[in-house]
Amino acid sequence: YRRAASAVSELAGELTNESPAVAQAAARALGRIASADAAAQLNKARAAAKDPVRLWICDAYLLCADKLLKDGKTQESAAIYNDLYGNEKNRATRMAALEGVLHSAGDDAGGQIVKLLTSDDRDARNSALLAIAGINSNSLKTVAASADKLPVQAQVLLLGALANRREKSQAALALKA
Repeated sequence: YRRAASAVSELAGELTNESPAVAQAAARALGRIASADAAAQLNKARAAAKDPVRLWICDAYLLCADKLLKDGKTQESAAIYNDLYGNEKNRATRMAALEGVLHSAGDDAGGQIVKLLTSDDRDARNSALLAIAGINSNSLKTVAASADKLPVQAQVLLLGALANRREKSQAALALKA
């Protein structure tokens, strides 16, 4: 594929094709193009799409967000991730979007992780724990400062995540536990 931006509008028209294979191929191609226009077209088509086409569109929309994040367009990628996490019903889509939400959150990731660690949603808690490995030092400080306010089970999981990170600055937290 060539990531030809000139093909976006034509591919977008195929997202509503009666053939699921054609719609899937169009969504995949738009996800690979991953331009702002491709993302906008995918979002537009997502509103009216039915499964399984909607799932393919969401997957392609996630690819666009991933590319935007990789290119340093954090706000644009965060908007897509938050939209998918907040508005999609499919669990796999929501969990993939949550990972993006946390990766694109910058200094706000710590607060979001703390909130997720108190959640009843096991998958969301696991995503939060995995995200600890990649958060910046400001977010890590936020998480560590909130550790004693977390439920005991979450505190234990947090200590494990911190141990995996091998973060010397948080050794006092481990000793306190």
